[in-house]
Amino acid sequence: MKPKFSRNDFPNIINLQKTQEQASLPRVRPRPKPTFCMFDLGAWHGFSLPGENQQEYFGGFGGPYLIAFRSWISPSLAKLSVYDNDAEKNIDLSECQNPKLVYYPGTLFAGYTVDDLEIEMDLWFVSNRSALVRTKVTNTADTPRNLRLGWKGTAFDNIAVIEAIPEGIKAQITESDFAVYVTVSEHEKINTNVLDETQKYTLDYNESVTLEPNDEFTCYLAQSACFDENEWESESSLLHDVFHNPEATYQKNTDRWNNYLTKALDYNTRWADDAAYRNIAVKSVETLIGNWRSPVGDLLHNGVFPSYSGFTGFWAWDSWKHSAALASFAPELAKDQIRTMFDYQDSLGMVPDCIFLNKDRNNWRDTKPPLASWAVWLIYEQYQDAAFIEEMYPKLLTYHKWWYNYRDNDQNGICEYGSTDGTRIAAAWES
Repeated sequence: MKPKFSRNDFPNIINLQKTQEQASLPRVRPRPKPTFCMFDLGAWHGFSLPGENQQEYFGGFGGPYLIAFRSWISPSLAKLSVYDNDAEKNIDLSECQNPKLVYYPGTLFAGYTVDDLEIEMDLWFVSNRSALVRTKVTNTADTPRNLRLGWKGTAFDNIAVIEAIPEGIKAQITESDFAVYVTVSEHEKINTNVLDETQKYTLDYNESVTLEPNDEFTCYLAQSACFDENEWESESSLLHDVFHNPEATYQKNTDRWNNYLTKALDYNTRWADDAAYRNIAVKSVETLIGNWRSPVGDLLHNGVFPSYSGFTGFWAWDSWKHSAALASFAPELAKDQIRTMFDYQDSLGMVPDCIFLNKDRNNWRDTKPPLASWAVWLIYEQYQDAAFIEEMYPKLLTYHKWWYNYRDNDQNGICEYGSTDGTRIAAAWES
């Protein structure tokens, strides 16, 4: 059955058209303002589109941006290169005069027409650690074209060191186990060349492609971000299956996002017929899913950051409100958002104000008003999930009792804001 709403109905609700041209690590000054970018499935790395006037980045997607480091690793870590064997020249994508650069919910699209070639590129996430880039090249000339395709990229100075691996390249973040991988199917024969400064590379397919008039050729590239070698070992196994049937992952992505939008906009009110309202609702869905982070380190469940540009943890009442919003279209994420905070509920019932990848940083100086029961009830109203109520009720009850035991100092039945360390600033944070 055709969905009521499709992601194709909502192009560029958020403008992602700007490639970051400077690193943003704290040690780099001045630190540039973050560019909006697309995340999905709880990924810790995201991508942007090149700006229409950033022709030098045509053929690639901006980034990735690395949440854990609040930094871009590259202006474009994997940019397409096309060489015309017959004419003995590179096809210059920067000469495209009218690029089509679109952020549809859940996918990025870039289209270029240059030198009698039509090039279409899509990027979508296939897991919480990997995004896939599909590149389709169509010959619009009247004569055959013999082409050699490849990829090239560079990392910002002092951020990563690039090395060749059998499937492509690995960009190792300095002083960290974290790495970004650019890879192709193990069935592709490639030649990878890492330049002496180890921050630039080229990756060329060994076999050329001959396209008759109106023929097309499609290839796939993965960009993965993993916290250590063990994650990459697991992810590379997943990518083996992805490369075997990449179009299935695109259809799965399309179905999931169309389902998000249909559910989020399924309200029998006059506002649902208003285009401006629908755009605001879709922007909210994109923002919530974009700020979704998957479990890693001491974050034990999925959850949503308040913002990817300035926050790297989960906050208590932010989490309750995120769950309330997610309940209408992403119930499993809504449930996990509740669970991830209660993972750290102490024996007295307190839930910390915020939690991080490293639990030593968790803020126990204060908490936040207990809106969790409201969020849990909204989830129940949507899906009648009694098992979730049974799971959460004892924790919610203990949480409420903690407030009356430790935040009703005059015992009048009305709780006050406070702090565990007795400081005014922590009490202010609690409110």
